[in-house]
Amino acid sequence: MARRRLYIPDEVKQDIQKHLTEKYTLALEGFLSASEEEDALTGDLGATLRIKNQKVFVQNSQIEKPGEWTWSINYHKFRGRGPGATENKLGADGILELTLKIGSRVEKKSLMFQSKINWTDDPNLIKETIKLTTWREAAFILNFTSKEFEAIDIDSVIASRGKRNNTLITTPLDKYIGTTFLDCIVGDVDLKYDAVSRKLIWRTTTGQVVATKFSIPHKIAIQITAPNVTYGHNLKYDQEILNDKIHDYRMDASEEEMLSLQENYNTWELRKARAKKALIYHSDSHSFGDALLDELMKRRMQEINAAHDKLKQKVKK
Repeated sequence: MARRRLYIPDEVKQDIQKHLTEKYTLALEGFLSASEEEDALTGDLGATLRIKNQKVFVQNSQIEKPGEWTWSINYHKFRGRGPGATENKLGADGILELTLKIGSRVEKKSLMFQSKINWTDDPNLIKETIKLTTWREAAFILNFTSKEFEAIDIDSVIASRGKRNNTLITTPLDKYIGTTFLDCIVGDVDLKYDAVSRKLIWRTTTGQVVATKFSIPHKIAIQITAPNVTYGHNLKYDQEILNDKIHDYRMDASEEEMLSLQENYNTWELRKARAKKALIYHSDSHSFGDALLDELMKRRMQEINAAHDKLKQKVKK
């Protein structure tokens, strides 16, 4: 099933984008003072982006009466050190969370990330990125440089085998969050982290909602409040799983999303999409000598083949 899109009024989106653009510049200016380690840079970035209770009057909302909306950005980060560190299990440094408070309804959309500094050749990055493929449609790589904080998609990093090349496509972080994420091109509404119970929750390809408990002292959160909203926790899930089992529960995504297909594709485009993914995930293209990583790449290839076969039948009808 396709990931649901969340509605954000243009006035609210524009206000968030303005803030991101302004604070992104400040964060870049602080690169040199915090560039000795990734945790310091991520912390500095989060502190720069942090802002509370920004008011926006929405006149032409498609789903609400005119009124005042409120949005906030908070910073937190996954625990990356010590035995059983969250980052080692997930492959992620943290999570970017958008909360929409719409009437009496509260919805969230999240995006996980792994961060690096001046990435050129890092064998650990490929390992972390492969783990993130369990949530492939809701994850990205953040690379800090003195000139730009770069957002890079998961497939591009895996295709590079951890070595940066001249063909790599990057997006400035403020643009990535302000467009790709806010426009729901990436991110997932059923992926969320609850700070009270310290549980990461997501919907799997079987439709089951699972949760796993971590100690996560940090995250990045964007919160938007619509008029006349009553906020409350909504921690509904079908099963709690052990950290060691999380990669057995692939996040839900449609066949089109798994193949990165746009709408109205034809048979040739479907075949081309499958071939492009196979260059990245097929076992002939890699061997990591790590049971978990090799298994995850095998599963991704199986998903790609299954998605192709299903959509092939759909196109023929």
